[in-house]
Amino acid sequence: MKKTNYLINIYNPGGNITALVSPIVFEPNIKKKINDLIMKKYLNVEQVGFVNNLKSKNVLEMAGGEFCGNATRCSAYYYLQGLPGKINITVSGSNDVLSTGINNNGYVWVQIPISQIKVYKMEFGTIVEFPGITILVIDRNNYQYTSPNQAKNIAYLLLKNRNLLLTKKAAGVMFVDKTSNLIKIDPIVWVRDIKTLFFETGCASGSMAVGIVKSLKMRSSINLPILQPVNKLLYADIEYQNNMILSAKITGQLKLINCIKANF
Repeated sequence: MKKTNYLINIYNPGGNITALVSPIVFEPNIKKKINDLIMKKYLNVEQVGFVNNLKSKNVLEMAGGEFCGNATRCSAYYYLQGLPGKINITVSGSNDVLSTGINNNGYVWVQIPISQIKVYKMEFGTIVEFPGITILVIDRNNYQYTSPNQAKNIAYLLLKNRNLLLTKKAAGVMFVDKTSNLIKIDPIVWVRDIKTLFFETGCASGSMAVGIVKSLKMRSSINLPILQPVNKLLYADIEYQNNMILSAKITGQLKLINCIKANF
């Protein structure tokens, strides 16, 4: 089989190291093959997405067809070539085109259409459904674990018991620690089509879910700093008015850490 030349850009969006591959790939088997090869070679990479060449339409296709907030932020950096600005991106897992961009201070953000977000209060915590990923927001104090593997096992069972492993392209558990001045999360994310379960070093979608739950509880707008496992902050900017959330945006630092040519 003839091989194809690819460009791999690797980003750190505040934890959750992300590889973006161009040219774009949509075929599931090829996406999974490239995903597995990259993760085997670059052990710090937690997820892989695919993007168009710079002069083409702004599109992000994740390896598992899911939605990912951090990868969307990385794709904004890619298409804007690291310069301040605002663009719209078509993202896997989302029915709507998403607004994303880079602020003058270099922080990269993505906004999620509120029409696509559903929130369900449950006995064990709160379920927040985004396009392409469902998040369980849970109090860390209710679960005892001392290692990432223990946390992953607990999260896997929580997702399995709620039939989220097979019914959703991606599903995650955010263990929320409120014992200090800062809210801290331990994010576990499952991606169905590529069968990965990661204790992520950062999670934008999960941070946004935590911000939404907090805003609804306080019944007010917030700009909530959320500490990621790598001690970086993401900011959940939630606008609340007249008993409803009007907008949800996640913002944080991001940097390009490597650019590699590959042949698969």
